[in-house]
Amino acid sequence: MMEKLDVLKPSWYDRFQCKGGDCSYNCCQCWEISMSREKYRNWRKKKVVGRDAWDKTIEIYSPDKKTESNYAKFILDEENKCPMLTEEGLCQAQKKYGYTILSNTCQSFPRQSHRYLDQVECSMSLGCEKVLELLMEEKDGVLLNNEKKTFPPKFGYGSYVNQNKKRQRPVLKYYYDIQTLFIILLQLEEISLEDRLLLLGMAMRRIDELEAEERCSDIPVYIDQFLKELEQGEVLGMLQGIKVDNTLSVYYSVLTGLIYLNGDDPYYSRVMECICKRLNLDANAVLNNTSEDNYSFKIEKELYHNCKDQFKEWIQGKEYFLENVMVTYMFYANIPFRDMEKSLWENYLYFIWVYSMVKVSLSTYLEAGSTEEDMIHCCSVFFRKLGHNRSLFNKVIQDFNNHGNSLAHLAVLLKSC
Repeated sequence: MMEKLDVLKPSWYDRFQCKGGDCSYNCCQCWEISMSREKYRNWRKKKVVGRDAWDKTIEIYSPDKKTESNYAKFILDEENKCPMLTEEGLCQAQKKYGYTILSNTCQSFPRQSHRYLDQVECSMSLGCEKVLELLMEEKDGVLLNNEKKTFPPKFGYGSYVNQNKKRQRPVLKYYYDIQTLFIILLQLEEISLEDRLLLLGMAMRRIDELEAEERCSDIPVYIDQFLKELEQGEVLGMLQGIKVDNTLSVYYSVLTGLIYLNGDDPYYSRVMECICKRLNLDANAVLNNTSEDNYSFKIEKELYHNCKDQFKEWIQGKEYFLENVMVTYMFYANIPFRDMEKSLWENYLYFIWVYSMVKVSLSTYLEAGSTEEDMIHCCSVFFRKLGHNRSLFNKVIQDFNNHGNSLAHLAVLLKSC
């Protein structure tokens, strides 16, 4: 039986068109590309890859890892690229057999969707440079369109909130209220984006407290009151009352991020080499550092502040881009419902960490003569790691809990980056 559902998607969504061979950071490289068991059997049946080359092209996951949906993966070549990728940056399999031969991963990227009750939310990965180019065009912010659409039974979604008992928390009854609060605050252009993120933190702290007190039914009332006080200027005054605690600084966030995001990606390495040069850091020491507790490098604050001031000048007139990026990431990662085994506050903390890492990387990568294309490249490289690495979530939350996760700490982090 077909389902008729509400579909929420950003205004730029339908304008997306893959750049194919014109993409400078092709999605067919530098990460794991998997396929389902059904697709694997189809490839074998059609002999997409010759018998002699099969064992060098695709391998089945180990018994403890393989599932029906993630059954096998492509074996990347010595340049960390998919073996099906041509010199022109196109897929051999698609060229010969058409779009339907592609694995689900290749068919869907960069698209992502989440469903809650009768609404499907569509977004796209910021690891795709075409998506970032579309966000550059949205100078008036990301508008959201709602339409009715019919779906076949058992249609696949990126995630299905409230899918199992572990996710059936009372706070999810107010999913739309909380999501609306995020959208309103993230696009409140009258104040700085950093202050908007802090306001979100104030609200998320209280919503978490209401959930802990088993008072989830009070959440809509609290949100309405919060927005009224915001309109009257009372909430903004509260931001001035946040006592700054310097135990967590942007420098710690940078060091943590550099270690967590390192990996076998030549594009990331080149971006990091440029950043290290500007901060007078040893790129080899940074990229090869695997310690999470004992950093062997320090950032010269004066150099960082020079980069930060230069970026502030460079970004003038393009500030809307960072807002668009965070709104898009919120939908893509389903914040603050990304991990329902964590609190909504912890989901929010990861959101803040992502923002700080992107802001710092842009500040230290871009120079006076940099172009919009340079900014898009830097963002796509970082979001390829920030948006597609679930193991990061627990590491980041643990670091916040170890070093401080109060609003005062976040104020320092956001105001410093």
